[in-house]
Amino acid sequence: MYLEKLVLLVFVGVVCGIHPSQLNVLLEINKATGGDNWDVQWDLNSEACNWNGVTCDGEGMVSSLVLQANNLIGTIPNVLSNLTHLQYFFLSNNGLTGIIPESIGDLTTIIQLGLDWNQLEGDLPDTFSNLRELQSLFLQGNKLTGSIKSFGSMKAIQYMYVQDNLFTGPIPEPLSRAFRLEQLGINGNMLNGTIPPGFGKQGTLQSFFAQDNQFSGTFPESLCKVENCDTRGNRFSCPLPNPNCCMTTVCG
Repeated sequence: MYLEKLVLLVFVGVVCGIHPSQLNVLLEINKATGGDNWDVQWDLNSEACNWNGVTCDGEGMVSSLVLQANNLIGTIPNVLSNLTHLQYFFLSNNGLTGIIPESIGDLTTIIQLGLDWNQLEGDLPDTFSNLRELQSLFLQGNKLTGSIKSFGSMKAIQYMYVQDNLFTGPIPEPLSRAFRLEQLGINGNMLNGTIPPGFGKQGTLQSFFAQDNQFSGTFPESLCKVENCDTRGNRFSCPLPNPNCCMTTVCG
């Protein structure tokens, strides 16, 4: 009987209590983003796994952190490395500034990431290419710059929206071969080069939005198979596919 009670107490302790390494990260995020002014604040004297937007697994590790539209103002601290069980991470629609920290690349278990509609800037860290299990990525509506080459390693990606930033350079060719990719929004950047011909060949791509960039060269006819497609506002060479597709009728 004593042994049974002891095992039960240990089990309950693991399930209900957050791991210290996770608590430290949450407190750093709270401090760096003005937690005292959040719309829904954390009660720092209560159990952290019960805080708004925090979900823990059976080991007391944070598996989900969702703080969308909660008046987070400040920067994302470079302390994310210990969130080794994190699968869902959303800080969308807040007032976050500064860069995306390098420790984002340590979130190798992450499935969905949303940092959209903030004021983040700078290049994506090289560690971004470590997010190979990522299925959904939302970075739209920031001031992010530089290359998107790290997206080429995301073989599990299904939904990617990174429009309305300041990204430059070409689309990484491996992204066009991501066999699960269903929706891609890269419009409103300064991307250039040719659009890889692999897009549309996999049969899974349903939406492709690349308007208002600086793409040039031959228009990939495989895109004509995509149901929702817009590539206007680029510089494709003539001739275009006949009949026209992707709302593109001008070439030069």
